[in-house]
Amino acid sequence: MKIVINPQYKNLSHFVHELPQNFDNTGKVLHQGRNQVKAFQVEGYNIVVKRYKRPNLIQRVIYTFFRPSKACRAYNFAFQIQNLGINTPEAIAYIEINRHGLFSDSYFVSLQCEDAPLFPILVNTPLYDKKLARNLALHIVELHKRGFFHGDLNLANILYREDNGSTYFTFIDTNRSHFIKQPSQKTCLKNLMRVTHRTDLLRDIVQTYAQQRGWNANLCREKVEAMLHHFERKRARKYQIKKVLNLTR
Repeated sequence: MKIVINPQYKNLSHFVHELPQNFDNTGKVLHQGRNQVKAFQVEGYNIVVKRYKRPNLIQRVIYTFFRPSKACRAYNFAFQIQNLGINTPEAIAYIEINRHGLFSDSYFVSLQCEDAPLFPILVNTPLYDKKLARNLALHIVELHKRGFFHGDLNLANILYREDNGSTYFTFIDTNRSHFIKQPSQKTCLKNLMRVTHRTDLLRDIVQTYAQQRGWNANLCREKVEAMLHHFERKRARKYQIKKVLNLTR
């Protein structure tokens, strides 16, 4: 078992070392899906622990010999993101467990962010807050200029808070992120593609983003919508293939 702990949180060492055997029976479930996320209170800290889904055999080989695990990337990326002046929960530790010589399970431990999620207020509201959407678009411009590209830039992974007339954004679930110093326009627009499936909101965000970059807003909207349509068709085909394979087993 490999355990890496942020030196600032060495006082949490016992909690981290005991996580693999205690995770299933302790903590409060925040998300139960492909991955499981739980909240803990330890020594005055509000902590979030994410246990990633156990990978298949091929992925286990890849994570053992060729590529850092999701937990490792989440931990290391947190420092890189903060060094760029971008908000993300502070990393506490990560854990990797091998079984029979191959990677098996991993955990990422961070401080809990108390900011509110963007998804409900922008997507589930008929008349969404256009000022908030504009502020988000302008913030994404800054992310891209600093070279940060969230690997799953959707509203479920963006938190926000408002303080003294200013809006602050925090990014979570960053293990698939990329850092690109001189991104192309296509790379930037492709990153915007999955912000939301709500068409009017996406168009507003892309338009504000494009105008801020000095790009043709109408053309950028068309490109993003085409990318999204292609992505959705590809995902639908992939789902159908998986469905057929499951039925034939």
